[in-house]
Amino acid sequence: MVEKKYLDILICLKCGGSLKQKQSLLICSKCKKTYDVIHGIPSLVLGKKGIDVRLTEDKWGKIYSAQKEKLDLEGQRQLDTFLAFIASFENIFKKGLYLDLACGISQTAPYLVKKGVSYIGSDISMEGVRKTKLLIEKNHLKGCLIQADFLHIPIKNASVDSVFWGQALEYVVDTEKAVREVHRVLKPGGTIVATFPVLSLTTLTYQGLRGDIPDIPIMKNFILWLHVSVLRGKYLHYGYGQSLSAKFVEKMFKKAGFRVEKVDFYDTYYPITFMPEVLKPLARKALRLRPFWPIAYIVAKK
Repeated sequence: MVEKKYLDILICLKCGGSLKQKQSLLICSKCKKTYDVIHGIPSLVLGKKGIDVRLTEDKWGKIYSAQKEKLDLEGQRQLDTFLAFIASFENIFKKGLYLDLACGISQTAPYLVKKGVSYIGSDISMEGVRKTKLLIEKNHLKGCLIQADFLHIPIKNASVDSVFWGQALEYVVDTEKAVREVHRVLKPGGTIVATFPVLSLTTLTYQGLRGDIPDIPIMKNFILWLHVSVLRGKYLHYGYGQSLSAKFVEKMFKKAGFRVEKVDFYDTYYPITFMPEVLKPLARKALRLRPFWPIAYIVAKK
């Protein structure tokens, strides 16, 4: 069963009505549309999805299916820096309801729930949210997981107190609509923290080889046409994904009604698997220089 405090904020995607649970279904109180509950996870997605969402769901579903429960040494080092970053916002996330948007397999979920965070994890991949649910339950903790598309968040207006959106706003063509959706579900005074791939020499080279689409006029249209229309997403490692300029992201958040507090470099551990071990420390130092920044983050309030 979906815990009442979470069920009370979920809505029907068709009419916006409230939902009631009956066995393995959620039923809209207004239009009577039903939604399946799979593995204890409500599947709140639209039947029709754009090519960007379909590609991303397919690619990440395969990645999550293959991902092992135990991280290797490089994965653990990356997780440690991620946890340190999340911990810096811990006091904000503890207040009210916290939405982990596009959570995937969230290794941070057990950490946050242990700290007293009321956790809602949402992702387009059922495999991702299923494995997050298992991680939470393995630690004898509670939270709420839903399958959903962040272009159509099945949550009532002004219902959550904070949002973390990690490396995902770039996975849809209409990024502005996605940011407006987050603004809609946040309460006044609520905080969003989002990380995103920023246009740099790194994303234009290494990430570009993995299918990253740079948000640069003309170049973006050509690469998008090549990957989607001609190659049918074959070489898009993570599905539809694009690198964005920090100025564009800041402008987009302000346009949606947010008050931007900070845009800065996201300092994480980079495995850099393709490079000889002796050169990796130098490469990690270079990644902290502005021309090479691969990831940035933004903090904004409604």
